[in-house]
Amino acid sequence: MEKKSLILGCSAALGSEALYGLSYIFTKTATNDATPLALLGWRFLIAFLVMSALILTKVIHVNFSGKKLMPVLLISLFDPVLYFIGETFGISHTSASESGVFLACIPVAA
Repeated sequence: MEKKSLILGCSAALGSEALYGLSYIFTKTATNDATPLALLGWRFLIAFLVMSALILTKVIHVNFSGKKLMPVLLISLFDPVLYFIGETFGISHTSASESGVFLACIPVAA
């Protein structure tokens, strides 16, 4: 069972990294047909609908009672919103490979 779990975990990691890497190409292709803000609007709408459906069907459990919401709101503004705006506009003005190289350097700079 341990070997099967290891293979499944490695396969999931490989799949997620492949999708992450291909997202630059998908974004570049999509910004050729739509504006970056339109693309971001659809991206956030789909994410909101999927996450809402998962919460309503109780696949994901969310409990904010008794917790401070300001840190969560700040993180939700800076991380996905500002990051995706910068990434989408950057990819629309450069090639997908240049964007990938630049974003791969972020951990080194940080």
